[in-house]
Amino acid sequence: MKKVFQKLIDKNKGDCMQAAVASLLSLEYDLVPRFVEFTEGWFAPLHNLITEHGYKWKGMLHNPYFNDGDEEKIYDKSHVKMLHKYNGVNGFFYAAVYSPGFFNPREFNKGRATTHAVIIDKEYNIVHDPNPENKPGTKYPMADELGFNGIIHITLIET
Repeated sequence: MKKVFQKLIDKNKGDCMQAAVASLLSLEYDLVPRFVEFTEGWFAPLHNLITEHGYKWKGMLHNPYFNDGDEEKIYDKSHVKMLHKYNGVNGFFYAAVYSPGFFNPREFNKGRATTHAVIIDKEYNIVHDPNPENKPGTKYPMADELGFNGIIHITLIET
């Protein structure tokens, strides 16, 4: 893993995902798409990037206590507790947490809270936060309630 930091810190247009994916894959920042600019979503450009670089998409693991506003979704089959079954990229994983700088409890209750991209290890430790303002030891919103250091979901990319 190569620690890459985001260049734009913005509630709705930040580049934390770009920096986190660059970190995970040990790529230069400019070689990773600016995911927030894709109106059709981030999945296709991420999938294309990882396959171009020889990685595999293995799905996602979800925190069942995460409130995305859609009560119909059932995440139990892909619970974050299953992380031990995966190797990630040299033991590291791309994950999402609630944004320490932009968390608003009113948005959370409506399923619209701002999220933030980080890199974690197999023990759910946040080993790299691409926001240079978030220092080691940053407490992520809802960490006590969600467990797993506040991780909402983990994107499984494997070598």
